[in-house]
Amino acid sequence: MNFIAVRGYTSPVTLTLPNPNIPTTNNYIIADEGGNASTYNITIQGVTGTISGASQMVLNQNYSNVWIYSVPNSLQYFVLFTRP
Repeated sequence: MNFIAVRGYTSPVTLTLPNPNIPTTNNYIIADEGGNASTYNITIQGVTGTISGASQMVLNQNYSNVWIYSVPNSLQYFVLFTRP
């Protein structure tokens, strides 16, 4: 499990997840701990592949968070849940 807390930022943030094409599942929880995502969006993208079929995911609500997991031996990430 990987936890990424985004806080103290004053411009939009882009996070790039590593290649999901490995033999084990990776999990990432990404949270807007700074409460600034509505002003400074947090964009999540993979170095390759997609996130639930899209090239990227954007957190744009303050204090939002998302749990993303990879599918082993593929080029895909999926969203398990997002809040709010």
